[in-house]
Amino acid sequence: MKKLENRSLDRGISLLQALARVESSSLAELFHNTGLPKSTLRRLLGTLQERGLVRRSLLDKRYRCNIMLPTSVDNHITEHIDFLQVALPLACKLTKDIQWPSDIHVKDGNSMKIIDSTRPLSPFLMYQMNVDFKVNIFGSATGMALMAHMPADEVKDIHLQTKDDPQWGLGRFGLHFGQYLEELKRTQRRGYGRRLNSYSGERVRDDKQNAIAKAVFKDGEAVGVLALLWPREYMDYHEFTQKYLAKFQQTAKLISDELS
Repeated sequence: MKKLENRSLDRGISLLQALARVESSSLAELFHNTGLPKSTLRRLLGTLQERGLVRRSLLDKRYRCNIMLPTSVDNHITEHIDFLQVALPLACKLTKDIQWPSDIHVKDGNSMKIIDSTRPLSPFLMYQMNVDFKVNIFGSATGMALMAHMPADEVKDIHLQTKDDPQWGLGRFGLHFGQYLEELKRTQRRGYGRRLNSYSGERVRDDKQNAIAKAVFKDGEAVGVLALLWPREYMDYHEFTQKYLAKFQQTAKLISDELS
């Protein structure tokens, strides 16, 4: 019996398998790993992106698989896809409206992790970050925004697990746990997270940025955080929030509404 084949389908599956074997790929890497012509890769990637099976990050322009395959390198690959697919278009719209960039973060163990950003869309020069870059959950605006919605015992668990870590623990900021809970109460009253005064990013040098952040919810559970960034020297928190907080909060609410 003649073997039945569908060349386009076979190529599409080969491409998905190549993406699933690694965390991310550039077009050149896919060309090397699959042997498919770049014109074919572009067509297949376009179709797979339209169907939501593949995404291309704004931040690093690399392709990532949105679905689990037997060859997948990351068992949690689909965990945040629904959140990102809703959040990123609305974050892009916000940046186009107000020009300042947004980062999209999720909790990753005892830290926060960036999963995409609209920094490439902003006309303002900001530190460029990588997808999967991690930041301190206690000092970052996104960590503050998320933990303000967590029970105190869960926050304490993170503190106990990181208390001896000079990079990821609360001790980095010279605060004891009771003082930090007061910071979270202030975050709740404000309605948004902001960096601890002593937090200046994860770079060796001060990143000279300020940020505000709002948790995003699905069916009442916080699934991620949206952050809005600007250079610290440009304006202080009060002036910035007077101008941009309302639109930022509206965007975070729209994301939550679409997810629920």
